Amino acid sequence: MEKTSSTAPKFGEPGFVDRRKRPTPMISRYSLFGGRRRGPSDKRSKTDTYVDLYGTRIVALVLVFFTLTVFDAVATVYYVDQVNGTEANPIADWMLRQGRMYFVFAKGVPTLFLVLFVLIHKNFRYGRAAMSVGFGFYLTLAGYHLFLQLLAYRMVLSGGPVL
Repeated sequence: MEKTSSTAPKFGEPGFVDRRKRPTPMISRYSLFGGRRRGPSDKRSKTDTYVDLYGTRIVALVLVFFTLTVFDAVATVYYVDQVNGTEANPIADWMLRQGRMYFVFAKGVPTLFLVLFVLIHKNFRYGRAAMSVGFGFYLTLAGYHLFLQLLAYRMVLSGGPVL
């Protein structure tokens, strides 16, 4: 059987190029499909390297992080609409005045791109720091939103003024 020119040479055959010999680029054709690299090939250099595949733990963390940011946007809209609350951040307040859906998308879409950028840089020192700080910030903010909602609910039950 003859070999067609469209098939890549296999390992050990003339013309075979092992892509693992060079560093994985930030984005490549393997970023979405067909990648095999989960960590650095050289075990001594675990930092400042890109990978093709991401573990379920880091992907879950990124999804939770993004969910927290969307929760923040939705809870802010709910709080402003239902409890007559105010937004302290002037930029977010301006976005709220543009419309509720605008506000949610204006917060969610850039955050999605930033979280994906941080995911790609998960093995870099600043990428890990950004993920930790951002996750901690939005987790704290989600707790604050829950506190505000419980406080408003308690005020409504007691018949007192809502904040």
